[in-house]
Amino acid sequence: MLRQFLEEGYLVIENGLSHEIVNSLKTELDQRFESQIKVTNMKAPLNIDFGLPFNYFPGHFQLRMPTNEDYLFKDLIQHPIAFPLIKQILGKSVYLTSYTCNANYIGSPNQPIHIDSALPYDPEVLDIVGSVGPPMQIICNYYLQDTDENNASLEVIPKTHKEYAFNANENGAIESKYFENKDSIRLNGKAGTLIVRDKRLWHRGTPNRSNFVRYMTSCTFTSPIMYLPQRLKFDKETDWLWDNMNFPTWNIDPCL
Repeated sequence: MLRQFLEEGYLVIENGLSHEIVNSLKTELDQRFESQIKVTNMKAPLNIDFGLPFNYFPGHFQLRMPTNEDYLFKDLIQHPIAFPLIKQILGKSVYLTSYTCNANYIGSPNQPIHIDSALPYDPEVLDIVGSVGPPMQIICNYYLQDTDENNASLEVIPKTHKEYAFNANENGAIESKYFENKDSIRLNGKAGTLIVRDKRLWHRGTPNRSNFVRYMTSCTFTSPIMYLPQRLKFDKETDWLWDNMNFPTWNIDPCL
């Protein structure tokens, strides 16, 4: 599993979450999405202001995850299979730096192929060294419904987390000449499927041709070598959960 992840840049774990957790989160996120958007028609065109942040294009919306204890699940944040692997790669003092959800709306377009994490070193330095080095950040994505080409499964280009000789704009979008001869794959999966990926892996969100919003939650873990000062805020009642995590929680603030 370790070698596969380091070679390919990602790992797929089926049945990563129980049906109970998946159904509970999806029901809550459906309600949150409908309550947070400015429109009342769930078939509204994407040129209307939905009032939500989005990634690259409207339709790829960023939705806040629930912060109360009823919807915080230890297995989702500290997965029993994935987290030991993440800790082995990133180090014992790995910490959580992002907890969010991608809500892919009906009729969304393709995102550009992009990288989520800018390379921390100058490409000339990496060329001399001959490597981008080990991962600094790892993302855990969970599908909350069966997900395939019809409802916007994630598209990735394997092994591109090792690339450094390319140009990307300030938003991370990569020039097409660098991937036009590379083969991409769609990571289809049942509800509860976990995708563990190196944050440097080239990928994109894809069109949602179904009649329902597609949810994919996201937890980002970061190596202690990389200091990110932002704090993650949760409800006060969740402090017991963070006290029982097997990673430093200095940036977790149960204050809401």
